[in-house]
Amino acid sequence: MEATKRLNGRSSLSQIASHADGLPYASTSSASPVATKRRKVEDPITTLLYSSNTALNVPTEIARLQVLLFLIDRHWKETRQSLNPILEALNSSLNWEDPTVQSWALLCLAAIATEDRAFRASEESSPSASSNPATSGSGLASRSPFASPSSKAARPSSDNSLWEKAWTFAVRKVVVPAVCRAACHAAHAIVVAGKVAPLVILTDVESLVKDIEIQGPYFPYDSVCDFLATCLEMASRDVRLFRLELEEKVVNWLGTSWRVVDGTTKGFNVRTKLENHTPTDLLRLLSSLCRFPKHVVLVHTDVLPESPTISHVVQEAETAVVRDYIIHAQLDLPNTSRSSSSFPPTSLPLGSAPGPDDNLVKLDGCARRISTFLANSVNTLLAEWTNVDFEATVTPEKVRRSLDLVVLVLSFEAVLELNGVAPERKTIKAACSLLSAITNAFSLSRLSVGELSVMVQGLEPLVGGSKLEEAEAARALLLPGPMTGIRKDMLPTFFDKQIAKAKEEQERRLSLQHIMWKSSDVS
Repeated sequence: MEATKRLNGRSSLSQIASHADGLPYASTSSASPVATKRRKVEDPITTLLYSSNTALNVPTEIARLQVLLFLIDRHWKETRQSLNPILEALNSSLNWEDPTVQSWALLCLAAIATEDRAFRASEESSPSASSNPATSGSGLASRSPFASPSSKAARPSSDNSLWEKAWTFAVRKVVVPAVCRAACHAAHAIVVAGKVAPLVILTDVESLVKDIEIQGPYFPYDSVCDFLATCLEMASRDVRLFRLELEEKVVNWLGTSWRVVDGTTKGFNVRTKLENHTPTDLLRLLSSLCRFPKHVVLVHTDVLPESPTISHVVQEAETAVVRDYIIHAQLDLPNTSRSSSSFPPTSLPLGSAPGPDDNLVKLDGCARRISTFLANSVNTLLAEWTNVDFEATVTPEKVRRSLDLVVLVLSFEAVLELNGVAPERKTIKAACSLLSAITNAFSLSRLSVGELSVMVQGLEPLVGGSKLEEAEAARALLLPGPMTGIRKDMLPTFFDKQIAKAKEEQERRLSLQHIMWKSSDVS
């Protein structure tokens, strides 16, 4: 609490100082009543960008890009006033040969695309919010992940040309192992924000996917899965690209680039580490490869370690609404980003999951190839677990990676049935056998509570319908509805879309779990 008070005090002092910088300096002597000239105040963003352009070594450039990323993420309302100079500076940083500098510059570009998309969407959805000081600024609307993916707001031609340069660079670096993950993250953010014309995107995506079997991304990282899934969904809406069946090439690439046993550590008996993707990332990519209309977002709750720094940051997040109202006179709209966890338990929607008597389509095409690939991966990993020495070689990371594969296989087979396709029973049985072989690891006495937590979290997508929140942030306004007596039409229209999307995701998760656990093969 004392730390929060000191932080609020420093914020207030910084605001007073920023207002005082523009005032004329009065003479300190009573004999000279004439005021002196205004002091010239330099724009800190311009100073940072100039110093970034004149950096002579890699560590200095990386530090300045990290500061810029912090300003973009935390203070976008003030930073966006220098949007064009920032884009020019970041495009200059992309010319560095060091891959770390390029990665940080790409992360800054991704953050700008994401924040600007949310800001423009909030202005379009709530025209009165920009003129109302109580709801303007860094409220929920400007940070809403449910905003429209494309913005109709007009952008200057110079802005478009800078984004096209960034897009071209990101797509070119997708195949470079050292920059692959950051490049896909930036490219995905640019596509979702609508910063580049769809024709340019489809042309580059066609060129990338056609050669993906020969030269593609190094590994199916989380950003790689999101980027490819989004691009394939766009390509499926184009008649010409739809006929090319680009999904077949991506399936071939996935089978060669992702070895479940080796991963990125090359071997099951070495010190393995957790991969930079989750079952949700892979499930979305697999669903897009099969052109399924229904996608499911699995639940993954991140448990933060205990430390004074994390406790302080969590406390700041919980009291952010109160602090913004007292210091900045800003009042956020009700936060529905975690609304799925606050919904009352609902019964399974009628007709959401096919019944046992429904006619399911025979497994064929991409879906069959993916199911066969997953079955082979499970059988290979099951052979490794059969003769493993639990006391000597088993680590929490190995258990978690194996559990992630089990979750992915069971979820994919359930998604097949959710979209009206008959699942592969042999694959489900193999996944259950692998899960049975792993369970002995939970009884190891040498594991700490933190290590057990890493392992148990791998099973959360199979049973969790919504994220578990350890602490809930303070709310300035209550949610509309009959329990509070607040009319829904009193809030902006995008608010209903937020709640509807969150409820739809929760219902699909419940349908997926219903299909999964009613199967006779899951024992």
